Amino acid sequence: MRTRRPRLFDPARPEGDADHLEGTVAGVVYASDETGWSVLRIETPGQTDGPVTAVGNLVGVHPGERLRLTGRWEEDRRYGRQFR
Repeated sequence: MRTRRPRLFDPARPEGDADHLEGTVAGVVYASDETGWSVLRIETPGQTDGPVTAVGNLVGVHPGERLRLTGRWEEDRRYGRQFR
């Protein structure tokens, strides 16, 4: 099975045109029990430059779990490329 490299965030794309990210949680960088906001590192098949960062309301996620996320790629000024 051939794996595509995820597309970068493009503000010109329609809102309904979501991306998908599938992979295994390599680590939890931050997780808030109060808000559910989490920052994860995700290992994806075919990714050779290390895990990617995913952010969002991801309550109760643990390293080793496989996830399929729906969202959009963005370039954060402070933290760089991430999947939201």
